[in-house]
Amino acid sequence: ENTYEEAKARLDLVTIYQRLSDLEKAEENGEVAVAIFESLDSVVLRYRAFGALGITNGMRGDYPEALTYFLQQKELLSDEAFTENQRQEYYSSLISNIGTVYSLMEQHDEALAYSKEGLMMDLQMGDSIGASRSYLIIGENYNAAGNVDSALHYSYLGVAFAERHIDNDPRYASVIYNGKQNIAAYLQKRGKYEEAISILRSSFKHRGENENYGIEDCYTMLGEFYQYLNQYDSALFFGRKAWVLAQNNSSKNNSRGAAKRLASIFFQQGRLDSAYHYRELYHAYNDSIYNDSNDRKFSNLRVKLETLEKENEIDNLTRQQEIDKANRWTLIISFIAFIIVAVATVIILVLRHRFKEKQREIRELELNKELQKHEMQIQHQTLHMINLSQNILEIEESLKEIKKKKEIPAADLQKVLSSIMVRKSMEKEWQQFETYFANIEQDFRTE
Repeated sequence: ENTYEEAKARLDLVTIYQRLSDLEKAEENGEVAVAIFESLDSVVLRYRAFGALGITNGMRGDYPEALTYFLQQKELLSDEAFTENQRQEYYSSLISNIGTVYSLMEQHDEALAYSKEGLMMDLQMGDSIGASRSYLIIGENYNAAGNVDSALHYSYLGVAFAERHIDNDPRYASVIYNGKQNIAAYLQKRGKYEEAISILRSSFKHRGENENYGIEDCYTMLGEFYQYLNQYDSALFFGRKAWVLAQNNSSKNNSRGAAKRLASIFFQQGRLDSAYHYRELYHAYNDSIYNDSNDRKFSNLRVKLETLEKENEIDNLTRQQEIDKANRWTLIISFIAFIIVAVATVIILVLRHRFKEKQREIRELELNKELQKHEMQIQHQTLHMINLSQNILEIEESLKEIKKKKEIPAADLQKVLSSIMVRKSMEKEWQQFETYFANIEQDFRTE
């Protein structure tokens, strides 16, 4: 008792009791460790004990008390017992804790100031893994302050920073894994569900062996995203997966979250029996302490739920068979309708083609009749003009006979005059011929 070894052992007990969520015993052992280290004047180990008490009070939700212990750590760091390297290393972790407490206390300006200071220290010290984590912490603080755009910006920076420095170091993969989960949550707030699903699913390949615990929370988020997109099969798949993992990990909070999500999905689908039972499980998990009655209640609810799920599976199978049968009939009817439409289309095309051919033949007949009419008119005019030409020749012969006579009888002159009158109409006949001919043989005269 009251030795250096006992104080160190009590510090180990603090960590163990924190893992067991027995925070009263964790705080009790931490206070004893602080008292022993003070009596031994061990500043460095007292610093560690203050940090353990700060974390314990933070886990309990007593944030002002947690902040008090962290600020005491900050005062101790000025002691000469710390080397410069220790001081820098411890301070980087300390201001991260202080920033987290301020964020939980919703004092966002102080939280951002400390988290940004931590980032600058990490960059100055060349601590790439610390810097990548600091980017994510700043993003979380901005998100808590309601500034989602800045939260996304710093989270993307943190993931990109880790991806540039990964070099087979598993710690960077862990940063990428956590960073992408944060980004997915922020994208959800922006209503970008498909993008959130893509980046959340891509984070799984970066999950380390020690990060299987809590993965059910990611599956619950995926169930929520798919539910919003009305993709209920995917939503139920991830919701059930989250439920099974939470049960296997005995995680009360994640079991409660998965039950709530499944209840919501089933309710939205109209499957009220399943929704009711998952809602009952959700309220049961809301009880603050597990006890025997709760365990029995959970067991009974699980039995009811398993029975209900089997009944739902049978109903779903029956409905699916009916749907398949209806789909087959729909396919047959659709095929018959397609054949009828295809045959009708072919008939219509054939009739349309025949109609066009008939119209073309009728048009050709009409054109031929018109052409014959014009040809007959030209022949008539041609014969008429030939007759007139013959008359002119006869006038010419009559004049030659008159010329031989010394006296011209009046009858001969009248005959010639009559012939000349006929000649005068020759020009009009020629013009009429040209008009007929031009209507049939266009541009012939011009050429």
